[in-house]
Amino acid sequence: MSDALTQLEADIRADLAKIAQPGAAWLEPKMGPDGRPALDVLIVGAGQSGVAIGFGLMRSRVGNIVLLDKAEEGMEGPWRTYARMPTLRSPKDYTGPDLDIPSLTYQSWHEARFGEASWQQLGLILREHWAEYLLWLRRTIGLPVRNGCELLEIAPAADGLLAARVKRADAIEVLYARKIVLATGQEGMGGWMIPPEADGQLMLLVQASDEDGTWSAGLVRAVEENLRPAGNRDGKRALNDRGRAAVRWLHARAPLQENVLIRLPDREVDAIFAAGSGQQRVNELFRRAQRMRVSRTVVATVAMQDDYMKRVRGGGGARDQLRAEGIVIFGDYAGDQVLAAALGLPRPGPGEFVSARLVPRPAEPGDRVYARSIRLAGADWLLAAAADPAAAAPALPR
Repeated sequence: MSDALTQLEADIRADLAKIAQPGAAWLEPKMGPDGRPALDVLIVGAGQSGVAIGFGLMRSRVGNIVLLDKAEEGMEGPWRTYARMPTLRSPKDYTGPDLDIPSLTYQSWHEARFGEASWQQLGLILREHWAEYLLWLRRTIGLPVRNGCELLEIAPAADGLLAARVKRADAIEVLYARKIVLATGQEGMGGWMIPPEADGQLMLLVQASDEDGTWSAGLVRAVEENLRPAGNRDGKRALNDRGRAAVRWLHARAPLQENVLIRLPDREVDAIFAAGSGQQRVNELFRRAQRMRVSRTVVATVAMQDDYMKRVRGGGGARDQLRAEGIVIFGDYAGDQVLAAALGLPRPGPGEFVSARLVPRPAEPGDRVYARSIRLAGADWLLAAAADPAAAAPALPR
């Protein structure tokens, strides 16, 4: 650990002491059915949200808490697992789990870790650095986290408590708590929680998955035989097996607009976001995601600019800049859709683009004599093979 980081942690301890953090607990202990004091709050998930919630409770003098996460230490949340963008999208100076304590901000940690000059030069925060910061933050403020723990079930217990069955390695234990917070992020999505106000009502259920590339919508009535018993104080319930079987699907696993950033290999995504400007990133996107549907949402994510569509259009955007390399970008214009389909490319839907490198049909086509082609600027153009030299492509007709 650097001297600057050691000094920062000393400053943090002094700051917390001055605001009486954590201070004396004000909740009276409550005994669980196992004869031990129950937790005031059990937080399931020790990622960004779980850390912020835990710290907020500690600042409110609620210190009898535990955070659980099934990931190993340092792997909580998406940052070192399924997150695809190399950086956070939020501006670097946004505050978050520091709860407005200056010495706990990401900026303070970054300057102590890498120097003030590095902070000044920083554009967006690398996700690996954000994961490292969150781990440092939780250790520094003393959050009680248990890794390798998976929540199996929540059930009502005596005296208004909740019982959480938790698996750790090959053992299962029951933790009793006054309150349980599910801070599981995206992994907690897709299971509908039905409030008491919906009892007897016809419900529209919707879910979607970028990973699967599908979405579903269906109807079911919230009647007793379709619902599990309530497992929380607010009376929310989930569908049981009968309820799930009773859903009348209007759309079942229908295709969802593709998120090309999930389909590309990590090295390609990293190369896209490594480019310095929004225009350069959009150019790399269409270079590396050829023959795939690219949505406007993905373009906006990559460009990180309000005028992101300008980075695609002719008049200086990717359409003009990439034609010198033979790369043509088909859009959702009717003519573009016909040309893309004629080449055997995916047909761009509304708000979508498909890029592909083209080459003129050679005088001696060899084994590509029957290859699909389109007529542009008085010549026939084919999809380029990897070995074909680059040739400037004409503009698409408008």
